[in-house]
Amino acid sequence: MQTVKLGATRLEVTPIAYGTWRSSGDWGSVDERAAVDAIRHVRSLGINSSTPQAYGFGRAERLLGPALAAELCSRREQLVIAPKGGLRMDGDRLVREGLIRHVGVANYSTAQITEFAAALPAETVQPPYGTTEIIGLGL
Repeated sequence: MQTVKLGATRLEVTPIAYGTWRSSGDWGSVDERAAVDAIRHVRSLGINSSTPQAYGFGRAERLLGPALAAELCSRREQLVIAPKGGLRMDGDRLVREGLIRHVGVANYSTAQITEFAAALPAETVQPPYGTTEIIGLGL
């Protein structure tokens, strides 16, 4: 599948990302086996980016481990995982520790992006479509 450069990062992502919000359990019961199978299926189609949802206190993100275990060991650099964070702010410590390589924001106004950029550059911006969130890109 063809890729595009993501924002100001050097990450190459497929134009379609697989969102796992439904796997969080916030919207009803989740068949975890089916969720893992769905993640594996989109990878078989060549989609290299996933946008796990922070809702469900990490449940969707935890499904990525078993779904992508083989690739995380053998082809990690080809995967782009973009979890959403910001539920607990602690001075962007994860960036300093190298656990998050790129940072983007979602649903920020121009003023909020400017304020955020004073502390840390926002390399990608998702236009407003809900509540304000911080996205850690390229884990």
